[in-house]
Amino acid sequence: MNKGCQRVITALFVLVVLGARTGSAAAQSIVETTAQGKPVDLAIQLELPDVSLADLITAADLVVQGTVRDMKSSLTTGGTSINTDLTVEVHRILRAKQALTPQPRAGAAQRGPGQLAEIVVRVPGGELDVNGQRARVIYSDLPVSDIKRGAAYLFFLVASPKGSEKFLAGTTAGIFHIGDGRVRPLANQFRQSHRELVDIPLADFEARLR
Repeated sequence: MNKGCQRVITALFVLVVLGARTGSAAAQSIVETTAQGKPVDLAIQLELPDVSLADLITAADLVVQGTVRDMKSSLTTGGTSINTDLTVEVHRILRAKQALTPQPRAGAAQRGPGQLAEIVVRVPGGELDVNGQRARVIYSDLPVSDIKRGAAYLFFLVASPKGSEKFLAGTTAGIFHIGDGRVRPLANQFRQSHRELVDIPLADFEARLR
């Protein structure tokens, strides 16, 4: 295993462990506090190893360009935290280690294999009502509020070993906003560490993936 993969796997491990440690306290407090008629507002600061674009490319099972069509937050299994599922309409598959089975969006015409498909990308954090109270979990490196319905993104994704959903490579680093033909890293730590990738032309960014 090369060092890039090790860094990305470590980042994923950090999120799982932190989620478990903060979750048993955090998620129980979400349920218990809201049951007492109080809202919950929880901020989580992750200490993540730095990853490079090459690390993301190596770790990703799938790299796609797509538009976020829907966002749905829910408590994690056991109620330990909050995740948000992004329904992403895939426009282009830039790299893939495995085939992507197209799932045409309801009411949309199929334009050919893999040209119009939907996938679910699960990101940490989110906001929802629990026991009639508002509960919010924010991961400071990638607040879910920074992800917008109808906006276009590049995703570096790792397949779930159990379900059909995908996760961001590099824990939070594997998402890039696309606007006006330019690409911008969405995760705070990655953006600060790799300023050469901030607001570069989409064509130049894609050339780095080859």
